[in-house]
Amino acid sequence: MTSTALMNVDAFKGQAPAKAFAALDPHAESLADGIGSSYGIVGYKGKVWTLRLRGETYQFVRSDDGSPAAFLDCIILRSPPYKSKSYYPQGSFVDGASAGERPVCAALDGVTPDIDILTPQAPACAVCPRNVFKVNAEGRKSRECADYKRLAVLILPSLTKQLLGAALMEPVFLRVPAASLNDLAILGDAMDKQGFHYSTYITRIGFDPTKPHPQMMFRALQKLTDNEAPLVLPMREDSQASRITGEEDVKKPRPQIAAPQQVQTLAAPTAVDHAAALAKKQAEEAARVAEAARVAEVARVAEVARAAAAEVARVAAEAAKAAETTVDTGFGVDTKGPAGPEGLVDTGFGTATDPSPSLATPATHVAPAVSDTGAVEEADDDLDARVASLFSTT
Repeated sequence: MTSTALMNVDAFKGQAPAKAFAALDPHAESLADGIGSSYGIVGYKGKVWTLRLRGETYQFVRSDDGSPAAFLDCIILRSPPYKSKSYYPQGSFVDGASAGERPVCAALDGVTPDIDILTPQAPACAVCPRNVFKVNAEGRKSRECADYKRLAVLILPSLTKQLLGAALMEPVFLRVPAASLNDLAILGDAMDKQGFHYSTYITRIGFDPTKPHPQMMFRALQKLTDNEAPLVLPMREDSQASRITGEEDVKKPRPQIAAPQQVQTLAAPTAVDHAAALAKKQAEEAARVAEAARVAEVARVAEVARAAAAEVARVAAEAAKAAETTVDTGFGVDTKGPAGPEGLVDTGFGTATDPSPSLATPATHVAPAVSDTGAVEEADDDLDARVASLFSTT
């Protein structure tokens, strides 16, 4: 714990600055401007409560046997109307044990990364890939970026007096992890219905014995009296309590972007616009080329169709010319003359029937064969002889 004696402050007691510096008002400017005083941080490791205050860590123990205290009695001074978020690389943060360590990315208001974050994971928490539920190795749904609640609490003076030797009458920071938020909300809603603000009673915070990890349990222990009000109410409005919850920082307007950053911020949309315009131009050119190709293809197909039609017309003309002089009868012989009723007609029986017998060529007589008429019987021999004699000439 740093002492002002080591800073040689006591040597200046009873003295005044040289008259030549009388115009400088020590109350108008201060080295502490923008820094603020540090505040205590409540931690827990292995379900054991600790308090880190001004560089020292203290462990809460029972007054009867000195064993680690199983619970912490406090008065909740301030609770912001939002959840905060913080992202630590996997395995680098343990609830309660790593309190005060700087996260890779954080958002006090749970909406956008804090302005002093050097490695924001996204421009807004709603679109951040770290803020998406995933199934971990144990089969549980979790997010890389964890929700938590920042509470400003006053630890009961009886506990800090035993721990520090003197009661600590100032707000300290208590981080409520995501797994414990539901229990905190249930207590708050139930007490609201009874007409009690969370700063009007003592809250006892312990750990769920059925859970392997430190999951908080909240219990309303007893209400505060009129005698405690003059101490509690001013402390609620103390700037340190607001700094603990982050309400002071959230309410502050965002600072104006510096010139280099502004140039970079303006350059990005210009580059995007240029890329969009280039993409649009390329798309239009591709559409123009595609349309030209389509027109060329239509013209080519039309030309092919015209050539095919011309060829068909040519073949038809030649066929018509040939039809005027030659008719194919199917017998392998061409008969000269126009086709029509006077031509040969295929009956389908394998021979051609001439509708004009006078124009047909006479057939040569062929004597019938025995296979056609059958063998001559004996009775017919005498008859044939007699008939023959009648036609004979002597």
